[in-house]
Amino acid sequence: SMPPGDAFMYGTHYSAPAFVAYFLVRQRPELNLHLHAGRFDEPDRLFFSVREAWASVLRSTSDVKELLPHFYCPELHAPPAASFLVNSLRLQLGCRHSGEQVGDVELPPWAGSPHEFASKCRQALESEAVSAALHKWVDLIFGHKQRGAAAVGADNVFCPSAYEGAVELEGLPPDDRRVLELQINEFGQIPLQLFAAPHPRRLPGAASRPLLREEELPAAIAVAAAAAVSAEWGDRDGVESGGAGAGSGGGGGGAAAGGG
Repeated sequence: SMPPGDAFMYGTHYSAPAFVAYFLVRQRPELNLHLHAGRFDEPDRLFFSVREAWASVLRSTSDVKELLPHFYCPELHAPPAASFLVNSLRLQLGCRHSGEQVGDVELPPWAGSPHEFASKCRQALESEAVSAALHKWVDLIFGHKQRGAAAVGADNVFCPSAYEGAVELEGLPPDDRRVLELQINEFGQIPLQLFAAPHPRRLPGAASRPLLREEELPAAIAVAAAAAVSAEWGDRDGVESGGAGAGSGGGGGGAAAGGG
């Protein structure tokens, strides 16, 4: 067993250069070539289909890839040749053990084109279902579940060297420092923790509202804060009136029982 401070659940961080190179192998092949000493990765390990990538994330604890903005920006897929899902450079990416040639990324059956795929991903990202759970993602990535006991309870513990400030590079022997720097560069690093308390839930309907300009933010924040305070006081009033009603109801029940 490992010491408590060294134990972790995931050896690779979700935000790492290797994952960017994995998804962008068709659009930015030089990234993949740099990571693999001038060659492409093995065909069976390349980004081949959305279905396979999704299944791998669900099955493997070592697959924690963070999706790129490209998945949610339809404008990056028009014309189709501009899409990172299309092998427009006609790269020779090899043949898999199944005999299939690695070419364009295989899309799910509900997407007829890369543009439609990204459009539907964008719609899902901006849906009320995702909006209602957004604060949970903030807690894991930037918030109170990033570190400590809350992170352990949320199965959100990564290799100690991935945490900012966990390793002091100054004063280390050159070889040890180079190894740690390579590990951080290759396997990623946890972002700066911004929040120490649970993040508030996004307001209902916020996903369908138009984006605000920067100068409009102060007034919008003030309105949201006032609404939150009003809702909190409304909940308290409901609890107090409910308690009073329960008390009077209990007395009446007792009197009826006694009368019976």
